[in-house]
Amino acid sequence: MAEDETERPSTGEAGEQRIDLPKWNRAKVKRKVAGQGSEDAFQGGVRQAGRFTLQRAPLVLAGIVLLGAIVAGVQALRESQRERRAEATRLLATAVGYEARGVVDDVEALTKDRKHPFPVPLFADEEKRTQAVDAALSKVASEASGSAADTAAALVRAARMSEIRAFADAEGAYRKFLSDHPEHELLFLAREGLLLALEGQGKLDEALAAADPMVGQKGDFYRDQGLWHRARLLEAKGKAAEALADYKLYVEEYPLDKPSIAQQEVLARVKVLAPELVPAELSRGPAAP
Repeated sequence: MAEDETERPSTGEAGEQRIDLPKWNRAKVKRKVAGQGSEDAFQGGVRQAGRFTLQRAPLVLAGIVLLGAIVAGVQALRESQRERRAEATRLLATAVGYEARGVVDDVEALTKDRKHPFPVPLFADEEKRTQAVDAALSKVASEASGSAADTAAALVRAARMSEIRAFADAEGAYRKFLSDHPEHELLFLAREGLLLALEGQGKLDEALAAADPMVGQKGDFYRDQGLWHRARLLEAKGKAAEALADYKLYVEEYPLDKPSIAQQEVLARVKVLAPELVPAELSRGPAAP
């Protein structure tokens, strides 16, 4: 459900101003001047980091939705009052199914002459899908308030706010989740969602601060993703040395020839900024533009 990125603010309900994901601080990116040769690797890196974030945000948000539902389901099935908890999880799974798997198309044409139900939810238009998701999430809140599924649904709601670029609302929702559930097993997703919501408002300094809890300590879960976010945000702010230090730390702790969460993204940047750190067997691929 990604929208075309623009540099003009749009107005949401109640007159709230919403701003599309930033094109980074162009004022801090040196322009190429005739006679001075081509731009250096870091200048290109700022542009590449910005483009990548615009592409990645919807994928991260989709991950928040799906993983939140899965973990909530596992937790709910372990709790007491199993029937009620299972029903709450089913309601959340329904909302997530509409969001992640729903298809907007010609419903009549796709279902004509079919003997079995269509394998994914179908909607005549985007508005109908949105209404279905909202209704399912509301049902979780009304029928399973306080359940594990309801807690996870709060993350789904926050992610959907970011999807429609209501970043200020998403920021508030994530901050509330972090305050209300400081020990929750999905805390890492709330932290990442908050970072993206801040970034979406152009609050790069605050987004950088939000990256630090994600980075945590060596060996922490999701630290690799936190290092990647912090490094690319530092690139966006023109802090070349600090960004490179984080990329080097990533490579040290998560060797690029082994799987890690942000492996491909970091590899693309290291190929440009510090190619000597790239294992020989991985250095033959095309460098990031």
